[in-house]
Amino acid sequence: MGSYPELTPMVLQREARLNSLWVLPEHRGLGVGSRLVEAFLDWARERGAAYAVVSAFAANPTAIRLYEKHGFGPHTVTLRALLSS
Repeated sequence: MGSYPELTPMVLQREARLNSLWVLPEHRGLGVGSRLVEAFLDWARERGAAYAVVSAFAANPTAIRLYEKHGFGPHTVTLRALLSS
C-alpha cells in the first residue's frame, strides 16, 4: 500500500508514499477509502514521516476529493503530451 523511501539529495525529509489505493465499486461511499487513507497516515506517522504523498489522475475527481478530505493538497503538476507515431 505504501512505501517509505530513503533520504537522498532530492528527498531531504522523510516522506511516505501512498502507492496504490482502490476500493471495489460495491464498497464505495461506505467510508472504506477514508479508513484506508487514515490507516496509511497512521503508518506514515509511526515511521516518523514529515510528509505523506499520493498521486491521482486529474480525470479522477472522486479520488482527488478523498485525498483532499484527508489533508492532501497539490504540490507538483505533471504535464504530458501525446506524441504521434
